[in-house]
Amino acid sequence: MSNELYRTKPEWQKRALINSDERQNILRQSGEDPDSFWAEKAKRIQWVKPFTQVQDTSFQTPVHVNWFKDGELNA
Repeated sequence: MSNELYRTKPEWQKRALINSDERQNILRQSGEDPDSFWAEKAKRIQWVKPFTQVQDTSFQTPVHVNWFKDGELNA
């Protein structure tokens, strides 16, 4: 895997929705408290039935990954 760094063009940076500091803040928040982070993001979606748990994951056998448990969307 290469460690080469590719700089973005200044005009692309001006059109970006977030800057580097905001990106780092998002990464920090999502890593420190993922349940709160994703629960807040989920408020942007209209739920038919609200979820009862943000995540229920285990990578031990049996592996399971469940997000927004019991929640239902009209999608």
